Amino acid sequence: MNVSPSQRFMTIGTIISTSWRHYTSNFGRYVPLSLKGSGWLALPSAILLGGILWILNRELTLESLSGVLALLIPAWIVLFLWCNAQSLGELSAISRLVHQSLIVPSKVAAGGVIDVPRETVAEALRFTHSRKFSLLGSAALQWLILGTINAVSFIAVLFGVGMMIAGFGMFNGEPQPGLFLLGGAIVFVSLIVFSWLAIWLSMRFLVTEQALSIETPSGAIASIGRSWKLMKKHALRAFGTIFLAGIICLPIVLVTTIVAQIIQANVLDAVDALPSPSTSPQIVFLGAAASQMIFALLGMLGSIIIAPFIRTVVTTLYFDIRNRKESIEA
Repeated sequence: MNVSPSQRFMTIGTIISTSWRHYTSNFGRYVPLSLKGSGWLALPSAILLGGILWILNRELTLESLSGVLALLIPAWIVLFLWCNAQSLGELSAISRLVHQSLIVPSKVAAGGVIDVPRETVAEALRFTHSRKFSLLGSAALQWLILGTINAVSFIAVLFGVGMMIAGFGMFNGEPQPGLFLLGGAIVFVSLIVFSWLAIWLSMRFLVTEQALSIETPSGAIASIGRSWKLMKKHALRAFGTIFLAGIICLPIVLVTTIVAQIIQANVLDAVDALPSPSTSPQIVFLGAAASQMIFALLGMLGSIIIAPFIRTVVTTLYFDIRNRKESIEA
């Protein structure tokens, strides 16, 4: 559904309904991009799995491969980063295409409506791939910030649990109710405070990808700053929007998870039913790897379907916030 910038500001419900109609009408354009993006993400894992199977088949030891691994591990890390950048280049093209459909479907000129040509998928990909390493850097910075918060939260909770154990008398045999209650309070407050902080920061960083794939910031840090500025006073509304979008996607997640678990259990049962599977580590590993691969592939299938919708929702939210704050016209 096309939305004109002159239209009234969107509510959460309008953002979701607009995104859903746009997603379903462009399903055939976006899913191939999502498929390619997921494929790039899966490539390093597939190569790693193939390497492990090759080592097991040759019955090689890590000592005999130490020199080769010293070269292969850095090469794999480089491949991992490059594939992630390629994936972001594919997936962020969805955000660019969504935004164009919202902002430049038409312009009113003297004498009527003049259709404005949209970028093709190839043109959008050229633009986003030119910024794939900025997208990767931006994602890495966000991961570092949120990872630090999670690490501090874990340490605080662990400290509180330790105080509770000590207060229960596990170390000296003498219960100390005050210490136990203090530890419990630290755990409770840490979980609440750090969870809120992580969610709030995630919402402030939410449209970083859109800033890079649609606007022209100078790089990863500038795009984070741009998102931080745009999402000011909109974090709560963004959380409500993403939460509702997640509920809509929940059936797909549940179906793929349940089917994956059933198939995974059947594969493991089949391996256990083999005569003396423990005598063949290759078979045991292959069975475990196959079950995990099936689980990952079905999870990827769900992600391929869901990712374009989530990006459509975030881009529509981004469009609405820019329209509110900057009255975008082009």
